[in-house]
Formats: sequence, C-alpha cells, structure tokens
Amino acid sequence: MDNSKDASKTESSQLTAVFDGASRNSKNALIEATKPKVVRKRRVRNELALLLPPPVNVTNDLTLFSWSSTKSTKTWRRRDEVEEDGIMWQFMKDGLDKEDLDFLEKMFHILQSSGMAKWNRTLYWVPPRPISPVKILERPRRNGRVENFFDDSDLCGIVPHASGCARAEGFYKLSHKQKRGVIRRPDLFTDGNEVNEKEENVVRLQTQAARDARTMNRRLLYSMKDTSSDIFKVNQLKYRKKMIKFARSRIHGWGLYALEPIAPDDMIVEYVGQKIRPTVADERERAYERRGMGSSYLFRIDNDTVIDATQMGNFARFINHSCQPNCYAKVVTVEGDKRIVIYSKVQINKGDEITYDYKFPIEDEKIDCLCGAPTCRGSLN
Repeated sequence: MDNSKDASKTESSQLTAVFDGASRNSKNALIEATKPKVVRKRRVRNELALLLPPPVNVTNDLTLFSWSSTKSTKTWRRRDEVEEDGIMWQFMKDGLDKEDLDFLEKMFHILQSSGMAKWNRTLYWVPPRPISPVKILERPRRNGRVENFFDDSDLCGIVPHASGCARAEGFYKLSHKQKRGVIRRPDLFTDGNEVNEKEENVVRLQTQAARDARTMNRRLLYSMKDTSSDIFKVNQLKYRKKMIKFARSRIHGWGLYALEPIAPDDMIVEYVGQKIRPTVADERERAYERRGMGSSYLFRIDNDTVIDATQMGNFARFINHSCQPNCYAKVVTVEGDKRIVIYSKVQINKGDEITYDYKFPIEDEKIDCLCGAPTCRGSLN
C-alpha cells in the first residue's frame, strides 16, 4: 500500500511540474506576442535620398479627397425653348469657341473614318487661325479720302451702327465728308469719259448745220445791204461752241465733257440763261431751296445782272467746280450786251470733263468740295 501511495505522489508531482512548465511557456509566448516588433530601417544611400521626393503625410492628405457630407442648396432653373435656341445659335453672333471646335474636329474624324462623309476624297482637319476681335476707334483715322472707324484696314470706309446691323438702322442721310468715299470712283478709261461714235457723229452734224445756217445769214445780210432789220441779228457766240456733251460726273451729279481736243484759250461754250436782277436772284434761290432743288444755276455777270439757267439754258450749266480747273469764265460784250463765255485754260483732251472755279464768297457755313484735285481747298466757299 505504501508503495502504491508513493507512486501516485510521484505521478502527481510530475504532472504538476508539466502543467507548471506549460503555463510558463504559454506566458512567455504571450509576452513575446504582445511585445512590439523592432523593424530594421533599410539603409538608403545619400545620393538616392536626394533624388527622392519629400515624404508625404497620408493621413493629412486624405482630407483633400474626402467628399463633403453637406449637399449644395443651390437650385438651377430649367431653360425654356427661347434660351435653348439662343445657346444653339450663339455661334452665329459670337463665333465658335474652343469647345465647339473640338466637337467639330471629333465629328469630322468620325464621319471620315466611318465612310458617312459625302466628300469623295481624303481631307485633313486644319485648325482655324485665331482672329483678333475688331474694335471701334475712339477717333476715326483718315486713309486718303476715306475715314476708317475700325482698327481693321479691310473695313475702311464702313460706318459703324449702333445696333451693329445696317438693315436695323434703316435709311439715314450721310454727310458730305462720308459721301466722298462713296461717290468718287477710280477712272475706268484713260481719256476720262467714254465717247462713242454715235454721240460724236450727232454733235458733228449739229455743228455742220449751225455752220450752214450762219453762212445763210451772212448771205441774207449782204443781199439787203443798207437795210437794217433785227430779224437777221444773231448771236455769233452760239455757233462758235465746241463739240461737247453732258453725262454723269464723278465730281457731282451731271458734268460737261469734251468730244474733241480743245486748245488753250479757245472758246468752249456760252453760259446762256434768263437775265434777272440780284434781288430777284436771291428770292429765286430761296424758292429753289424750299422746293428741294439742291443745285441752282445762278451766274453773276456784274452788280446789276445775274443769269439764271435753272429752268432755261444750255449745256454750260452742267459745268462742275474744281479747285484746279481747266477752264475759266470771261465776260464778253457782244453788240452792247454782256455775256458770259467759258474759255479753256489748258489743253483739254477728248473725253475730259470741263471744270472751272466757281469763286464763291467766303461764308461761315461751308460747302464741301468733291473735286478730288491735288490742290483741293476742301470747300467751295
């Protein structure tokens, strides 16, 4: 019995020792697991460290990508059809922006690659050249005789409009300065004005008929000898005029043109009209202005007589003014009667316009001159 008790005691002591050892091992393992691991730092060479970017704190930078939990309270109104059409056709007024050009380029490549394009050849997309916007100048610049209101030379002579559209403005009267660039046109022929053979033949026949009539009058006067009669008193200046015609002028309205070469100091035509007093001439001039007649054909002979060729006269009333004229007016007395005759100042070639200086008195209200001569004074008075 004693031996059995001793054996059981030894077995229990051995088991106790085993349990104690196991518990100690588990405690040590738990302690080792809870201990922080020591991480060895990798050696980085200094030259590589200098090339690397600076370290980034990830915890702080994550806030940049975090979405806000609060929703926006701003509401957007739905556009109506008028606003949609305005956005759709905005390029017609403001042109294409970069976004429109990008979409056009993509659509161009899609059409060409898919074979849906209607053109039968390979085309290449070329980006448009940037065009600077046109600006209106504060003060217009003069380009020769034409005023430039924009900073683009291609728009020289174009008058700006308040609404941007000439059709929306309607009709309005231009000033004389603005008309200079509109009325004046470059010469279309070398001899000034076109002269056809038909007009030249008609004038030549009229001149020949006048010459024959003058010869007949001389024969009748010679046959009557000392008998005097007013029937055969004729105006000799009437038959001495040159071959001329009137046509549209580049200076203003109608003008007088030469159909033959005219030498200097040679008579061209007589200024014919109704002789009136100066007081009547002033009243008629005001009446012509009230009737809307822009041109009056009043020519003063002296202080007592004025010739009015507005309603009765000849081709001489169509002679325009020029600051550098090729003719001059001269008062000639024929049988005690004063007459105005136009003489050539320089050589006048066939087709040249006949002009002379009006010599208007100086006034405060100026009349613009449209002669276009190099020595133009700018005004008639």
